[in-house]
Amino acid sequence: MSNKQVSVRVTSAIGVGGKIHKPGAVLRLDEAAAKSLLRRGKVEIAGDKAGKSASDLSSKTRAELEAFADEKEIDVSEAKNKADVLALIEAALEG
Repeated sequence: MSNKQVSVRVTSAIGVGGKIHKPGAVLRLDEAAAKSLLRRGKVEIAGDKAGKSASDLSSKTRAELEAFADEKEIDVSEAKNKADVLALIEAALEG
């Protein structure tokens, strides 16, 4: 399990650590928890330290995103669609 922490913004009410967090709340979660919530559409990346914003990346095709992930050595093999690839890249860039 990864100890890497990721900042996420809640998009749909969730329970974490015994507390309910409403949309808009910003949380620091371990990478595995963040990826799980990203895949389910419950959170989004709160910020991006690498200088690539979500809008920069979201305009790319899935193939372009996968090539970008490969260059950055980001594992996107579990992604089922473009949104999943984007979420995994954003989570990795945040860390």
